[in-house]
Amino acid sequence: MPKPLPRFTNGFDNTNLPLDEAIRRLEEDVDEWTGATLTVIPPLPTELSDEDSGDEDDNSTTIGNLTGRFLRENVELAITTRDMDDEDQSGELSDNSLTESSNDVSRVVESDLESKQSTPKETDEVTVTSVRRSKRARMAKPPTEAEVEDIVPPEYVRPIKIVNASKRVIEAAKGKQKKLKGKQSIIVEKDYDELVLDHKFSKAKGKQKKLNVKNATRNVKKDDDETIREWEFSKQDLSQKDADSIPYTPKAPPTSPHQLDPVGFFELFFDEELINLIISETKKYALFKGAHQFSVTENEIKAFLAILMLSSYVDVYSKDQYWSRDLDTRNELVASLMPRNRFRDILRYLHVADNNAIDEEDRFFKVRKYLELIKQRCLENYLRQNTLSVDETMVPYFGRHSLKQYIKGKPVKFGFKFWALASYDGYMANFIPYAGKSHQYDKAFGVGGSAVRELAEPLPAMDKDGRAIFIDNLFTSFELLADMGSKGYAVTGTLRRNRTKGAPLKDIEGEERGTSTVQVGKKGDCVVCLVQWKDNKTVLVASNKFGKDPAAQATRYSKKEGKRVPIDCPNCIKLYNSGMGGVDLCDQVFSTYRVSIRKKAWWFKLFNHGLNIALNNAFYLWKHSEAECRTSRKTYITFLREIVLTYATRYKSRTTITHLYGASGMKRKPVADNVRFDGMEHWPEPLETQRRCALCGLKTKLMCSKCNKGLHTKCFKPFHLK
Repeated sequence: MPKPLPRFTNGFDNTNLPLDEAIRRLEEDVDEWTGATLTVIPPLPTELSDEDSGDEDDNSTTIGNLTGRFLRENVELAITTRDMDDEDQSGELSDNSLTESSNDVSRVVESDLESKQSTPKETDEVTVTSVRRSKRARMAKPPTEAEVEDIVPPEYVRPIKIVNASKRVIEAAKGKQKKLKGKQSIIVEKDYDELVLDHKFSKAKGKQKKLNVKNATRNVKKDDDETIREWEFSKQDLSQKDADSIPYTPKAPPTSPHQLDPVGFFELFFDEELINLIISETKKYALFKGAHQFSVTENEIKAFLAILMLSSYVDVYSKDQYWSRDLDTRNELVASLMPRNRFRDILRYLHVADNNAIDEEDRFFKVRKYLELIKQRCLENYLRQNTLSVDETMVPYFGRHSLKQYIKGKPVKFGFKFWALASYDGYMANFIPYAGKSHQYDKAFGVGGSAVRELAEPLPAMDKDGRAIFIDNLFTSFELLADMGSKGYAVTGTLRRNRTKGAPLKDIEGEERGTSTVQVGKKGDCVVCLVQWKDNKTVLVASNKFGKDPAAQATRYSKKEGKRVPIDCPNCIKLYNSGMGGVDLCDQVFSTYRVSIRKKAWWFKLFNHGLNIALNNAFYLWKHSEAECRTSRKTYITFLREIVLTYATRYKSRTTITHLYGASGMKRKPVADNVRFDGMEHWPEPLETQRRCALCGLKTKLMCSKCNKGLHTKCFKPFHLK
């Protein structure tokens, strides 16, 4: 026979009643009480072990999963009973009554648990409270919260709650279960089938979570169950009919229609409108700062840009060293373009936005108009390449600013982030600065998917060859592929495992390299092909245009054979490898030739980034042109130096730079056509020694001050006319 339920007095009961025994007695004497609250002090940290108290993923854990050490601990017990109204109104505390029942319970149970326990009625229920002494703390009165914290540190507390089993599913308030500061409360309700434990571990050092890697579809939210069921999957490759529904035919890089020199291509992007914007806003800012005598001209801005471009491949530890008299750091070209103090003034007052018309909602206000003009020029000169890629690019910045982002695993981890759309061979057609949480996006596609749609929207209309866009797993989703496919875009990208819409993907992690599987999902007219391929790791690719066949070949190194061997490669992955990487090519150029002159203003980094985009795209057009004036070596540094030397010759303000090359070197170096035929500041100057005429080849004692070429008086005019 079970022992009768003990009667408690206003003081402390000396009987040691472990937790499991208290619960057993409560179960057997359900008719004698209407509700009870048990509070147990957990074992000391030194007694904690790695004992598992149940499956953490199971919301129906029973009381039997508690460890034996926990069940043997003593408890504090509060019982709710039905007594006579007279005893309730007398105000005297008997062995079955207490004046303020709800307050006693609230001292033990946190506010987030109070809402879930049944509140006793004031008219017919009172609360009896009895406190058990701990084995480890033999006290004459109950331990206070401070004393309990000294015994059991809060980081070892594990919130435990027993609720009505009829609900079966325990709501953990989305993981925000609060610590009870050394105590753990167990709430028992009368109307129950069995006791159910909602048990959520939260270790103080590192919240360890168990993840089921084999079944990644468990990460999909329950709210998306209806959406998952809408996609029907089959183990077959993409049909030819579905593949032909989106047109795409790869074509060779087009030829630029412009027949210009490097300066001409650069000024397609940094044109007169953009230069005038810099001049006007710089003057306004100088007036705003009180420099009423400051003014700047177009020639000075171009000379200033030439110095910035030169600093990208001739770097010194301080910008003032370009004007130094030390032979190891002085640069005669920079010194001839502009005095040092003049360069300092222009750099100080340089501006591309009106501070009197600040848009507080636009966090990129300082450079918005400047970047939009460059973006417009990029779209205007876009050569309609039909193989594009979308990726994120970073502008390095280590100062303090709310727009600064951090991307783990990237070469540039700190800085301003841009979404960029580029051709597979390195022309940046469009870009969007990312403004963090304030960035507007469509929740149906997410931040990355919305960026892809926004980047592709302003592109010119497609021709019969179609257009393909390759993206990485940050952007890829079923919703994006379906939406872009309806607009005629062939989109292919790597896919994250938690975005598969419940597709039954086979685990091929242990298979040989070259193994692949395919699944085709359909939802109405939308078709998405999922292809798994085992390389060094398993790769998952989704596409609305390309499937597994026709299979291709890839080469990988084999340790067993000691050489590179061919392996099978699905068609969509082969096309992805060849089409992805255009933004990375642009980043390679930006990182190699980055402007080294600095300014404290945060937006100056973005100003230089716009200059780099213009130079990169101008080089791309020059490389794909048939201009007769271009050199045979089509490298970026050749292109960049040609612009700097032309500007240095055209806009120099001080002494000549003859001694940079020597007399013989300057005679052999041809004069650029845009300098020779510009009709500005060509003056004959006498020579101390004779020099060969650049036109007739005979000796002369006259030269052109700008072209630095020997010329007779009769040859001077014909030499400068086309």
